[in-house]
Amino acid sequence: MLLPLLPPAATSPHPATRIRLLFSAVVIGVLATALLQAGDAPGPAPAPTPILPGEVTVTPNPTAPYTPPKGTLTLTQALDLGDNLNETREVARARLEEALATRKQALALLLPTLAASSQLEQYVVGDSPVGGQHKLYGNANNLGVNLTLTLFNATSIDQLRSQTASVSAQMLDSNELRRGLAYQITGGFLLVIAAEHQVIAAVRARDVAAQTLDQTRARFKVGVATSNDVTRSQLTLATSELTLTQDRQAVVSARFSLGDLVGRDVVESLVEPDPALVPSRELPAMEQFGLEERPDLASSVLRIRATELQSEAAGATILPTVGVRGSWLLQSQFPTLAYPNSPEWQVALVASWTLYDGGNREATVDLYDSERRETVANLNLAKRQLHRDIATGLSSLRTAEISLEQSTTALRVARLNEEETLTRFKQGLATALDAADASAQSFQADSDLTGRQLDLASSRFSLRQLIGRWPLTDTVPTPLVQPVPAH
Repeated sequence: MLLPLLPPAATSPHPATRIRLLFSAVVIGVLATALLQAGDAPGPAPAPTPILPGEVTVTPNPTAPYTPPKGTLTLTQALDLGDNLNETREVARARLEEALATRKQALALLLPTLAASSQLEQYVVGDSPVGGQHKLYGNANNLGVNLTLTLFNATSIDQLRSQTASVSAQMLDSNELRRGLAYQITGGFLLVIAAEHQVIAAVRARDVAAQTLDQTRARFKVGVATSNDVTRSQLTLATSELTLTQDRQAVVSARFSLGDLVGRDVVESLVEPDPALVPSRELPAMEQFGLEERPDLASSVLRIRATELQSEAAGATILPTVGVRGSWLLQSQFPTLAYPNSPEWQVALVASWTLYDGGNREATVDLYDSERRETVANLNLAKRQLHRDIATGLSSLRTAEISLEQSTTALRVARLNEEETLTRFKQGLATALDAADASAQSFQADSDLTGRQLDLASSRFSLRQLIGRWPLTDTVPTPLVQPVPAH
């Protein structure tokens, strides 16, 4: 089961937004209570001291220094960086090379074996009590070459076929490992873009809040606004400064996460990618794409076949093994002694047959049969999950498209309301609280639109991931090795 590329958008306000609104309400309540208590104090109320622009400053929480990005980075370039710099590619290659080495071991059992040997001996011939022979010292040297060739071994043949299927399965698994990284990079890429859009919205909200505060101070100076209006404007500006700081920190964190995936720091300005291509909106067609193109499903099919061949190889040990063995032996001795048969040639037909191995053969067959049934069950489960995930993904895509249209309209209405409210505020027909509420609604609508855009882009890429395709292409960008021929 593939996890979604990014979590779906929530229909209710973001928890961080709820916290900000709650915090604002609490602070406003505390300030209002203090003003009411001051109004209930005995004696004439003191004349308010004019608060001029620049006398009250807002100090936002410290944040990491923001450096404008240098250059541009497209999603294609980010995917290439991740495929070359991230360690995932090396892991995928190492696993594939391990499978290839195992296949070479299986192939070696069917190829001739050639071995050479040499032996140097020293000898002493002692005195003979009969012939009175004296001691004789010398040495002997034997040089031999042995060749072994397997003519028939059903076990080795099935093992080679099994390892060939395993190599093909590992090629798919290694590509799936790289494909998973590609979608992680895509998700991180989109998240950085969304976070930067959120910063743009926060900067606009902060600028509007600062202008509102300046206008409120000017109106208070001429006596058409109260100190409470100034306090509320200051609180709105402080809240927007805090929001901007948090959003900028979110950009820094998102860029660090993307940098971990691509293998280096991401300092460029990201180019927003084109909408991902969804080949069909029909569930049967998309499901068929997934069944035919998903690397993990195809790998499971090959793993099942490899396990079946391993079971057959274990059962084939009941058959005899036939081979040919040839040898060539050269013997020499000093002092020279006659060896009329040197060099010596031998050719033999060798057969071995294991009739009973204590039940190991049957146990091995049962083991591989159990592994095969488990793989078949997991494959059937993955196919059923594919149907459910694609149906959910298509529904999420339609929902994201409708939500984007609604958010676009909501932002347009919120901007119009904000402009009208600020115009009325400048004319003295609206309060500072009305202006703050209008700006907060506009910022919330802007944030919602950013989230809906992220949801739509993520839904499209998630569907491509579900049917087995890469983010920007329908085939493997750069295969690790060439396909292995079947034997």
